[in-house]
Amino acid sequence: MNRKIKFRGKRFDNGEWVYGDLEYNRAKNIARIHTYDEDGEYLMQHLVEPDSVGQYSGYDDCQGTPMYEGDVVKIKESVEATVEWKSGGFHFYGLEDVSGRRPDYLPSLNNRMRVIGSIHNNPDLLNGK
Repeated sequence: MNRKIKFRGKRFDNGEWVYGDLEYNRAKNIARIHTYDEDGEYLMQHLVEPDSVGQYSGYDDCQGTPMYEGDVVKIKESVEATVEWKSGGFHFYGLEDVSGRRPDYLPSLNNRMRVIGSIHNNPDLLNGK
């Protein structure tokens, strides 16, 4: 399978999301997203908030919306989970249970996952606030 690795980040100047290739300078903590048109021609680069950068999971929700790291998804219209990169792969983690474990859901037609927001736009979203 040959899939395109895509990233998104929130622009420093206006807070809008931009999508494309990531350039990250770890020493300076500077992140840029390079954007392209539909034909793959380079458009421009945008300075983005490093903490807002997320990679495309390779999955779309039940409405065709791409799911990115940091998104909050609703599963079967009842459970909320966050899209996270951990241990070399994407996981869809729900809230902790009483024992401190977080269930990991699989993106499937049966789970009917739907993106409802991002922890970067609303950090309290998963807490139901």
